[in-house]
Amino acid sequence: MKVYLFLDFDGTLTPIVSTPQKAILSAKAKNVLRRLAKHRAFKVSIISGRAIKDLRKKIGIKNIVYAGNHGMEIKGPGISYKAVIKRGVASAMKRCNDLLNNRLHSIPGIKVENKGMTVSVHFRNVAKSMVPLISKTVRTVARENAKNGLIRIDTGKKVLELKPNIAWDKGKAAQLILSRYKKSEGTVAVVPVFIGDDSTDEDAFKAFRNNGITVLVGKPRNTFAKYRLRNPGEVIKFLESIMETE
Repeated sequence: MKVYLFLDFDGTLTPIVSTPQKAILSAKAKNVLRRLAKHRAFKVSIISGRAIKDLRKKIGIKNIVYAGNHGMEIKGPGISYKAVIKRGVASAMKRCNDLLNNRLHSIPGIKVENKGMTVSVHFRNVAKSMVPLISKTVRTVARENAKNGLIRIDTGKKVLELKPNIAWDKGKAAQLILSRYKKSEGTVAVVPVFIGDDSTDEDAFKAFRNNGITVLVGKPRNTFAKYRLRNPGEVIKFLESIMETE
């Protein structure tokens, strides 16, 4: 039997910090991931809202699968995938990014991040009183510049994310990665384990609720996850412990 670990990055392997750029994978966490990547009983995939280029730069470990932009772009051993998006989405996303930067730049603490296939508006460092204005502006810009439902808006931890309006999420991405791996392994039993902290991880918790192990990181909430770890520190301890018991 083998274990396929699907791990979110921000809030799961690293603590949530004030801006995405400041998130750093600790030496201990990196060492654990490197050991897992070399271990015969485990496979590892990192699934994040970050762009895949950023994700690979932050982690820098070979022999694991990287899934960026909530699984819309995937690269790693045995898999290369990029979601098919409708014509006009890329240009609409760029217009939205430019307009949001222009209309929101005066709000202290705001961060508009262009991740190519998606655009994220981070308001972790913004005064609470400004959040309704930010939300209204994001929805207005998306509605006016992405006709015919080309773009949808999802909500995460202190972030609004503009995404291509396609039937794709972290759950479907994890299932695709797992199916490719199972095909390559033949009859070997594989148990999926998904660990994440954000609302965007709920799709994966739901996807694996009957055939895998799902773990929420953070405070208790309504979730499809079966288990919970309190923080990234506990995640790293858990990953160490499963290697010791193998």
